[in-house]
Amino acid sequence: MKRLTRPLPLIAATLMLMLGAAGVTALVVPMPTDAATGPADAGTPDKGIAIAAADCPDHIVAASRGFSVTLASLSEAAQAGAAKRCTAYRAHVVALTSARDIYAACLSGFARDDQVAQLELAARDWRSVITGRCGD
Repeated sequence: MKRLTRPLPLIAATLMLMLGAAGVTALVVPMPTDAATGPADAGTPDKGIAIAAADCPDHIVAASRGFSVTLASLSEAAQAGAAKRCTAYRAHVVALTSARDIYAACLSGFARDDQVAQLELAARDWRSVITGRCGD
């Protein structure tokens, strides 16, 4: 089996397929402050997370940083053993679900629905990878 010498483009292409253009853009491009302020009642009772509207921009930036960290871990783990890859996969799912909860609390309307759906789909896909490759 040939090893990929440049896993980052493969990861980027995979993310594009899983998150779509809007999801990848949200990961890479900082959200304008006025779009990130969220609704006045920024809590989501079904998810159990409550974020004050004024704190939404900071939480969204933190979620973006979390993606950067887990993407770097995924890139590093691509050449590592199964245990390290599985750990990186699980960390990425945690980052995805955390970001989903933050976006659900901080965004509204179509932007909220789109981002939450994209992140839920990506997390579900990564869980399938974990089940198939890590035995969980």
